[in-house]
Amino acid sequence: ELKQRYDWLILFDVLEHLEDPEAFLQSSLFHLKKGGRIAINVPAAPWLFSRYDSAAGHLRRYTASTLRKLITIVGLNVVNLSYWGAPFLPILAVRKYMLKLVQDDRVIRTGFAPPSQLGNQLGEVLGQCEWIPQKIAGASVMAIASNV
Repeated sequence: ELKQRYDWLILFDVLEHLEDPEAFLQSSLFHLKKGGRIAINVPAAPWLFSRYDSAAGHLRRYTASTLRKLITIVGLNVVNLSYWGAPFLPILAVRKYMLKLVQDDRVIRTGFAPPSQLGNQLGEVLGQCEWIPQKIAGASVMAIASNV
């Protein structure tokens, strides 16, 4: 009853948690109509992989090319692909090294701690500096693909 039932599938922050993301993506296509679309968002910048990623259950971070390859292997066509979150890369790099000093049971709490009011204002300003779409770098990479 659910075969080819949906026009859209949304997989935000899913694939990085899976041992076999290709098999999961392939099996999810059972539900997607012909001509349907799938939106995928994953953390980018493998060089940023940190204790935070491990504690959050991430097995990997992607590049635009590794996400594109995964999408095409299962027979989807990439419609659009873009990095986003580039202005936050320096902050994530600092977090990676700061978390080396934190006890295991505090990694998530420390790595995702709400910033101060000044930190929030800085984040807002940085977020406004974003240009999308872009193919250079970002904290995440998002793709829209079609099932033809």
